[in-house]
Amino acid sequence: MVFQNLWMRVSPVAWLFPIAVMAIGALFPSLRDAIGAKIPPVSIALGLLLQVLLLVGWLIAENQFAASRETKIQELQADAFRSILLSLVLSFVAGWLLAKGICPWFYVVPAISAIVDAFLTANQGLNNAAQKPIIAHDVLQRQ
Repeated sequence: MVFQNLWMRVSPVAWLFPIAVMAIGALFPSLRDAIGAKIPPVSIALGLLLQVLLLVGWLIAENQFAASRETKIQELQADAFRSILLSLVLSFVAGWLLAKGICPWFYVVPAISAIVDAFLTANQGLNNAAQKPIIAHDVLQRQ
């Protein structure tokens, strides 16, 4: 219940977390290099690892929110819409950057995690909505 209340307050901006992680990744000089421009240095591993750890924690929190039976259907719909919108925007921008040959390394992990979040959130939201009891049905069963 505590997590649910906390996440409800953070939820309107939580979907922007991959953008914040991109900004953190841009602080690493090795992650600013374009993909395929040269062989990446070993120092790229620290920045990518930090991004992966941050985004895995975010994905777990998003999944926990979507899978909770306390989450309202409207909240699930809004969260799924924001997740899908972000994944579409990041996918199209990634395609454009890759076509131009200027896609930086700090863009990759957040874009992939936003796409994964869109699938997880929509799937968990559908499962959660399907499992919620219909109140009229439950009242009739108890009588």
